[in-house]
Amino acid sequence: MIKPLSKKTLYEEVVSQIIVMVKNGEWNPGEKIPGELALSESFGVSRNSVREALKYLALSGIVEAKPGKGTFLSKNALNSINSMELLNVLKEDSTILELMEARLIIEPKIARLAVERAQKEDIEKLEKILNKSKKAIKDKTYNVSMGYELHKIIGDMSRNRVLSKLLDSITNELNAQRFMYIYSYVHSNELENEIAEHMELLNFIKNNEPGKAEALMVKHIETRIERYREEIQKNGIEKQKK
Repeated sequence: MIKPLSKKTLYEEVVSQIIVMVKNGEWNPGEKIPGELALSESFGVSRNSVREALKYLALSGIVEAKPGKGTFLSKNALNSINSMELLNVLKEDSTILELMEARLIIEPKIARLAVERAQKEDIEKLEKILNKSKKAIKDKTYNVSMGYELHKIIGDMSRNRVLSKLLDSITNELNAQRFMYIYSYVHSNELENEIAEHMELLNFIKNNEPGKAEALMVKHIETRIERYREEIQKNGIEKQKK
């Protein structure tokens, strides 16, 4: 049931109440939802607030507007809500170390699945980004985002949308917390080691060795966690971030 909102309520609270209604089954996927005027009267807010809420929900994949027909709840609304709630959890003061530990738990298994489910075009994509990375290191233009691009490809290769989206969410939050900026200060030999490990991972994929790929990914992420801990001790990065 729609509940009137107080005058101080912003459009985010309209979004929150709509999400609760969807999760409670009051609105069903694919169903047409009330128009702006009806919603503004029910919520007790302006049409502009409702419009902003619907715009946000559309960008989040929860509703979709059909010209001449109205606004409908997306067929994948519940999945979109779950993804959005996961992102909100990640933004609640997750430290870089917490995010890296989460990577350590899921990404080695993703690497194993990637080896088991790899296709020819996947290997070609990995070779392309690795060649680009090697050239960038030689030209001193390497960016850690190139490494993340490879990890994204590995995530997609797992053919598991949940794991792939989860990894993307963690990576995006690491980017937001400037992990790439901090990590870019490591010595150039660290970047060369990173590329060497990525090349080794590619070989494991080509040779269909999932166990070795999983073990390498554990080592790969543990090394980055250890390097980051060293940066914390030296510069107190985590304390400054908070």
